[in-house]
Amino acid sequence: MSAAVIEQGEAPISMAEARDWLRLGPGEADANVAGLIRAATNLCELFTGQMLVVRAVSEEWIADDGWRTLSRQPVIGVDDVIHINGATGPVILSAPQWETEGRANGALAMRFAPDFRGGQVQVRYRAGLAMSAGAIPEAVRHGILRLVQHWHFGDGPGDAVLPAIVTALWMPWRRVSLGGGK
Repeated sequence: MSAAVIEQGEAPISMAEARDWLRLGPGEADANVAGLIRAATNLCELFTGQMLVVRAVSEEWIADDGWRTLSRQPVIGVDDVIHINGATGPVILSAPQWETEGRANGALAMRFAPDFRGGQVQVRYRAGLAMSAGAIPEAVRHGILRLVQHWHFGDGPGDAVLPAIVTALWMPWRRVSLGGGK
């Protein structure tokens, strides 16, 4: 399966919030702080197994006869399923030509009708925990702020140890899987 293409989304904390937390003045170290916010957000999404703010995702793979789990969670909805055929061009598939099955933790699996198996498909969908940055749980946002602070006053994102307070704040939203799906 190819890597998922993910639309850029709203940052879970604002530059002003981060500056206040770090006791920085307006414009002070903005580029550095913006990079730390992005890095902390990425790590939070990896740790929790969830995209924070709802964004559009596009994935391509070869449809086989089994179930295939979409790579990002929690899935909010499937927008388009496109069969990519070199001879006739892309064809938008309708619901009878594919089916979904909800899995634990907001995951969604798909499989395709026999006519489309073996062909390349593109699935465009939306996934995320909250519709906007303001709707992200405060503990998750606070963990991102704490990690930005830790990196700003420490060794930066190269610091391999996640602070215990950040782990504690994010742990309730962590989604884990025992595998079993493609």
